[in-house]
Amino acid sequence: MTCLMVRCKKDTSSEEFYEICRKTMVKTSVLKKFQSLLCKSFGYSYLIKQELDILQDCMGKIKALDCSEKKLDKQQLHELLNYYRNAPMPKNGKVPYHILIGTQTVNWKNDDFDYYPVIMKVHHAVADGVSLLKMMVAVVADKLEVTKEPINPLNRLEHARNDVFVNKKLKKFINGLGKLKMLLLISFLYPSLVVAYFTYKARDNNILHNNTLLTHQTLIGINSEMGTAYVEKIKKIRAKLPGTAFSSILIAAFSASISDYFKKVLLKYC
Repeated sequence: MTCLMVRCKKDTSSEEFYEICRKTMVKTSVLKKFQSLLCKSFGYSYLIKQELDILQDCMGKIKALDCSEKKLDKQQLHELLNYYRNAPMPKNGKVPYHILIGTQTVNWKNDDFDYYPVIMKVHHAVADGVSLLKMMVAVVADKLEVTKEPINPLNRLEHARNDVFVNKKLKKFINGLGKLKMLLLISFLYPSLVVAYFTYKARDNNILHNNTLLTHQTLIGINSEMGTAYVEKIKKIRAKLPGTAFSSILIAAFSASISDYFKKVLLKYC
């Protein structure tokens, strides 16, 4: 789960911000993994193609909280993060991602801007954290590119099947090949699934298969940097390396910061 704080002008209304975010985030629908459902069989998860209505199935508003002031404080924001961290995904958990847009401003900084939260919940089956960061940068910058699939000879035959000029016998032959392929897959894969489920997995006492797993998680600590020192460092690096993608510089700087942190922590205990 990722929470983004979006800085807006003071005259930006909550409904205007919501509509802008919806139009921006709907660009993710061109990615095929964002047009799928997460299913499970024999204890294994997999994705299946599914045409989703992004605006209805995958987006929503962050619930409004009663607050004495017009803005949410950071404690209330943390409560919302805890709530959505444990909330199920849409369609009984089958939709692999959920985008929630805030309609209440947060008292984030004491300046002349408003700050709205945007929460993104994405299942790890869709992408890793680095890929999601690159995707978000590309979506906001309107530079999202989709890699075209290589042409498969079998797909060509599939298209040829619908050609009115193709001989009927050839159509039957192509259909027969498809059925034979499916029969071979079932013959080879199904027995292995049965063996894995009734032998290996049945005797597995791994804690991951235990019914007493932790079902509720709570954020116990959150830290935010109020200064702009890190941002200035990234700007200097980008100025020295013209032509380098901003996302690459950002990820490299983030990795270096984590490395420095763990070096400092290890030195304390050495």
